[in-house]
Amino acid sequence: MLNREITPIPTDSGSAYDCVGTISDRCFPAPEWRHTASLQYDSNEWWSVTARWRFFDGVDYDGTTDTIAKDEMGATQNYFDLSSVFRFMENHDVTVGVNNIFDKEPRWLVAL
Repeated sequence: MLNREITPIPTDSGSAYDCVGTISDRCFPAPEWRHTASLQYDSNEWWSVTARWRFFDGVDYDGTTDTIAKDEMGATQNYFDLSSVFRFMENHDVTVGVNNIFDKEPRWLVAL
C-alpha cells in the first residue's frame, strides 16, 4: 500500500495523516506490504491440491495506552492454507480445505 491518507476535516488539508504501516486510535491496521500466493497441482484425473500463503507486514503502534499491543504489532504474520478437490461421476466435485493449517493466532489482524 503506497498511501492511505485520511482527512477528517475535508476543508483543512493540514488535518490529513497517512495510516500506512501504522495502527492507532485513528488508524485501522494497514500494513505497507501484504500478499497472497497460491500454488496448485492438478492431476488431470480425479484430484487436485492447492496451497496458499498469506503474508502481512508488521505495523507500528502509534500510542501510549497499550504497552502489550505495542510489542506485538511489529511482527510480520504468515498464514498457510491447504485445499483439495476430488472429482467423481464426471460432473461433481467435493472440495476439502483447512485455512491457517498451523493454527497461528492473529496478532492485530482482526478484519483484514
